[in-house]
Amino acid sequence: MDHISETISACKDSRQTPDWLKSAAEDMYIKAQNYSDQVCNAFTYMTAILDPRIKVELIPEYLNLERYLEEARNHFIRNYSTSYFSSMANSYSTQELEDRGSASFAEEIARKKRRASMNSATDELTQYLSEPPVPMPTDVLDWWKVNSSRYPRLSLMARDFLAVQSTSVLPEDIFSIKGDEIDRERFSTPQSDTQALLCVKSWMQNGIKLKYKSTEIDYERMMEIAAASAIESSSRSFDRSKK
Repeated sequence: MDHISETISACKDSRQTPDWLKSAAEDMYIKAQNYSDQVCNAFTYMTAILDPRIKVELIPEYLNLERYLEEARNHFIRNYSTSYFSSMANSYSTQELEDRGSASFAEEIARKKRRASMNSATDELTQYLSEPPVPMPTDVLDWWKVNSSRYPRLSLMARDFLAVQSTSVLPEDIFSIKGDEIDRERFSTPQSDTQALLCVKSWMQNGIKLKYKSTEIDYERMMEIAAASAIESSSRSFDRSKK
């Protein structure tokens, strides 16, 4: 997405670009930004941080890295650091305590246990991020399974973030040639995420191939894309006006 945004921005800012192409580039930039906002969000970067092959390596420089690290820490402490001690306070039955003083003493012990757990959880994340990324061929889930003893709480968070949402397919559709069809009852990914994934799939299969000639942009290819987009938009507007 960074490469696409940079190319469109260069087209908009170039003095050699005609006005109609700049207008088309503006529309392209808005559409690309909409998909970027859907795909590149806090959830995406937190998932990247929990991938031992990536960690913080692929987070763009223009983003506030500390912000996402702090968000990951807060989510970690809030949801996972006290997982082993969530029932600590309830483990002391009032029937077993003789007076209010002993109850306060038990509550104080529980608070200290939770505080120690939170500090330990933060140390887990700090230690994990301080180590260099592992080689790319590494199986991510297997790595977390092997290292779950080193990062008992962080591995639980990684399991939740790195899990693939379930999707089922009808047996008769496996060998069908009618193309991809998505049934909401069998696909648990939100519609906005599905649209973004299909868009990326289309780009990967067909591509938006923008070639560079030294420092110049291939304007012929850019004009072809913009013209096709303009024709498609005009056709949709004409169809709506007829209705």
